[in-house]
Amino acid sequence: MKTRTIPNMRSLSLALMMTVGLGGCADLTLDQVVDVLGRRPPAGTQGAPTPPPSAPPTTTAGTPTPTSTPAPPTPAPPTTTAGAAIDELLGTWMNRDTNTRGMTKLVLTKVNDQQVGVHGFGKCTPSDCDWGAITTALSQPWTVGVYQFGFKQTRISFRRIGDELQVQTQDHYTDRSGRQDQSAQYTFVRTPGLHIRPGIFSAPRGFSPQ
Repeated sequence: MKTRTIPNMRSLSLALMMTVGLGGCADLTLDQVVDVLGRRPPAGTQGAPTPPPSAPPTTTAGTPTPTSTPAPPTPAPPTTTAGAAIDELLGTWMNRDTNTRGMTKLVLTKVNDQQVGVHGFGKCTPSDCDWGAITTALSQPWTVGVYQFGFKQTRISFRRIGDELQVQTQDHYTDRSGRQDQSAQYTFVRTPGLHIRPGIFSAPRGFSPQ
């Protein structure tokens, strides 16, 4: 019987396992198994592993990604200052209806850029009733003031429309008389007089400053 040299104990064990495992399936002898094992490449000489697929290119850290340039903001339309709005209200305003039985005259003066003085007059006999002067804050579109007369409360609202002043009054009676609240609307026009506004100076005929 011809003897074969097996490289080492590990190879012998593998040879025995292959011989037993394959004994029922093929006519392989121990010598043939040893020959197969002897032709295996020694440890450490297997082929180089397949390199992994290259990763997709990435942006270098710190390099900004180009973006579209945002459009500049649209400038806001110019607005009228509070001081100019008050200047448009100043003056002595008379009710266009000379036969009114309600409010007859309204004198508006400037307290500051946020407040306006309101001096009202109502129809009375033989002369108009002086409501007195109050101070109220300018607001848009209506400026609102409140008169307290003891027997009633009168809420006055006004705004400038073109060359006219629209005025609304609301009377709320507090004297327990049972009278229903009343409201009225008027159109006032400014009387000729001394009116000073930015860039504008007007005076009635015959007026001469002393």
